This record gives sequence, structure tokens and C-alpha cells, in this order.
Amino acid sequence: MNKLLINSDPLTKRPTKCIRKLACSNDFTLVFNQTDLKVIGKDFIFLCRKTDRDHFGYGLVIQKKKVKNAVDRNYIKRLIRSTLSSDGDAPLCWDIVVLVRDTSDIRQAQQNRKVLHSSLMITWRKFKKRVGT
Repeated sequence: MNKLLINSDPLTKRPTKCIRKLACSNDFTLVFNQTDLKVIGKDFIFLCRKTDRDHFGYGLVIQKKKVKNAVDRNYIKRLIRSTLSSDGDAPLCWDIVVLVRDTSDIRQAQQNRKVLHSSLMITWRKFKKRVGT
């Protein structure tokens, strides 16, 4: 199962929250067709859908046409995963698809690591503020 555990309780060793990857194309289609919230940042777009599940789900869309170098695509994926999993108060009951915009920072991801990280954090904070977490 594709899930990342967050904030495990030190006494019971059970996770208090978990993040799961969107598993199949139907999950992505639901988010694309029934978007409840759209958060647009400089380098990233979050398409968000409220769900009735008790976990946070995410999916990544990084087009080869926009980020030609595989090393850069993998770096962006790792950056997004680490940002979402490191946030202890990620809002539950949301599915998010993260789209990568075609910008000069994205095209040269390895050289612009700090810029990309700050852009992702700003977009993530916008999402959390609009959701109310």
C-alpha cells in the first residue's frame, strides 16, 4: 500500500494521520472533474477535492514535455512528497493533484532548488489557509 505515516503517537506507535498516493486513474479523474478548490502558485497548481475518507491523498502530474530531464522530474517528485509528508497538520479528507506549471524555475529544477522549495511552501500554505487548517 502506498502510504506515508505522519506523527506517530509515541505511546501506541500508531499513526495519528496518514498520507496516501492516489492509486488509480479513477481517483485522478474524480479530482480533475469534481474540483472543489483550486490553488494556483508560481510553479505549482493544486487541484483539490473534498472526500469522506479519513486520510489525505495526493497525486503528482509532471509532464515530460515541461520537465525534459528525468533527474529534474524525480527531484520535483521527491520535493513534493517530502513537503507533504513532513507537515504534521496536513488537512484530512482531501485529495490533491499537484500539477507542475511550465516556468523557467521548473525547467532547471536542479539549479533552482531553493526557489522551487519556497514556491511549493507558499502554495501549500495558501491551500491550508483556504481550507482552514
